[in-house]
This record gives sequence, structure tokens and C-alpha cells, in this order.
Amino acid sequence: MTNKIMGATMSVMQEILDGLHDSTLDLLEVAIKNRQRAIGIPQPPKGFDSESDDFLRSSVVKFTKGDPVRINHRARPIYLQGLEGIVEKVRTSRILVKFTGASLASVAGRRFERGVVAYPEHLDKIAKV
Repeated sequence: MTNKIMGATMSVMQEILDGLHDSTLDLLEVAIKNRQRAIGIPQPPKGFDSESDDFLRSSVVKFTKGDPVRINHRARPIYLQGLEGIVEKVRTSRILVKFTGASLASVAGRRFERGVVAYPEHLDKIAKV
């Protein structure tokens, strides 16, 4: 994020905290949730308690066996970032990913050659080819 965008974001956040957008908070909430859905961020169920970890478990549901995925920038080790694979197994809070194609070749002989167990927040679904 550039400094200009970050500054504008912080400005809007401060305006919200100061109460300048109180009359449109519901509209802002709807807009934010719609954008999150559009980019694939799982939404907590109505009445969700943010203090529990049930939401993490519910986000696993969006992945099913056979889904093509890409490991995103949150994953470690860094060499896994950007690699693509197929969901092999969905567990309670983690997902087993088997690498395919060029991604498989790039991990040959390394620790995760047979696949990786990832948390849902480390994976992005990609379009099936």
C-alpha cells in the first residue's frame, strides 16, 4: 500500500472514530462486507463471537477436495509463496495441498515435496483450468 493510500485510509478511519460518518455506518458496513465477499474473504456467521476460534474452522468449509489453490504471502517458509497445488484433504482447521506442475518441480528435494498442510488464511482459491 502506498503512503498516499495509507494516509487516506487512516484519515477515513479517524473520521469514523470521530463520529463524522455515524449517519452512514450501516451503508459502510454493507459496502465493506460486499467487497470482502467479492475478493473471497470468508464472512463470519450472524451472531459470531469474535473472541472464539470457530470462525477459523468455518473458513475451512470454503475449500473442497480438488480445488486449485495458490499459497499466498502470509505463508512461511517464503519459498512456498506463490506455489500452486490441489486440495487433497480438508481437516478441521487445516488443509493438505499437493503441489502440481511447475510448483512441484520447484519444491523437488525439499521438505514440502509431498505437499504442505496449510491454514485457510495462507491459501487463495484460483480458477479451475
